[in-house]
Amino acid sequence: MTLYTVAEVAEILRVSDSQVYAFINAGKLRCYRLTTKKHGGIRVSDAQLEEFLRDMESGRVEARPKGFRHIDRIGG
Repeated sequence: MTLYTVAEVAEILRVSDSQVYAFINAGKLRCYRLTTKKHGGIRVSDAQLEEFLRDMESGRVEARPKGFRHIDRIGG
């Protein structure tokens, strides 16, 4: 099993770290929490990432989780 950090998942998906956190916090992307801190020590397995991508493909997961605001909308 391969475990990825949030930054590695963001790089694989070509999204920001904050969008990966939004997917995790919305329960769309499962993960392992290795510490008690809210965002510390989060790891996503290759199986969890594959499950997430299958859900995205089937439309069960929105590409933009609720509560995620895109930066380009600020001031525009």
